[in-house]
Amino acid sequence: MFQALASKRLLRSTIKLSYVKYSQPQHRLSIRTYIRPHYYTDVQNTTLSKALQKQRDPIQRFNRQVNNLDPNKVLWTVIGTNVGVFLMWQYAYSTYRTFGDGHWLQFMTKHFAVSPEATSNGRYHTLLASCFSHQQLDHLAINMLVLHSMGQGVLQAIGVSRFLLLYASAGIVSNLIGNGYKKYVRPWLERNQFVYSRRKELIRSVGASGSIMGLITFFACACMSAPLQLIDVYKATEL
Repeated sequence: MFQALASKRLLRSTIKLSYVKYSQPQHRLSIRTYIRPHYYTDVQNTTLSKALQKQRDPIQRFNRQVNNLDPNKVLWTVIGTNVGVFLMWQYAYSTYRTFGDGHWLQFMTKHFAVSPEATSNGRYHTLLASCFSHQQLDHLAINMLVLHSMGQGVLQAIGVSRFLLLYASAGIVSNLIGNGYKKYVRPWLERNQFVYSRRKELIRSVGASGSIMGLITFFACACMSAPLQLIDVYKATEL
C-alpha cells in the first residue's frame, strides 16, 4: 500500500515537472507570435518598418538601380560624352569656317559654355553642360586621361551614383566660383590696377577641369596610401 502511494506521488510530481517544463516555451511562443506582427506592422515605432519604407522609396530604388550598373561602362560613358561634345564643337567650327554658317557655333556657345551672362539669363543648365565641353584636343586628352586613371579608384570607393554626383557637383561648384570671380573679383582687380584686361569681350568657360579636380581631391583624401603611376612625356630632339 505504501509503495502504491509513493508511486502515485512520484507520478504526480513528474507530471507537474513535465507541465512546468513544456508549458513555459509554449507561453513564450505565444508572446513571440504576438510581438512579431506588431513589430512588422508598426510604422512609427520600429526600425524595420522604416527600413522597409526606405526600400520602397522611388529615389532609393533609382539609386540602387544606378549602383547596379557596371562601373567601367559608366566611366566610359562619361568619357564618351565628353568626346561627343568635343566633336560637336569641331563640327560647329568647321561649318562656320567652310560655309560661314554660325548657327551651330551659336548653339554650342549658348548651351555648352558657362558665363555670368548665361546664368543671369536663366541658362542654368550651362553650369553642368560645360563640364562635358572641350574645344581643344589637348585639353580633352589630358582631362580624359586623368578621369580614366582616377575615376576607377573613386568608383570602387563610393559607387556609381555617388561618383556621378561628385562629378556633377564639383563641376557646378567650380563654375559658380568662376562666375563669381569674373563678375565681382576680376572687375575689382582691374579697377584697382592690380591686373590689366587684355580683352574686353565676354569670357566663357568650358571644360571638365572642375569635375576632375573634385575627383582628384577626393581620391587624394580617401586613398592616401594608394600608389600612383606618373607618365613622363619626353620631347624628342635631334642632335
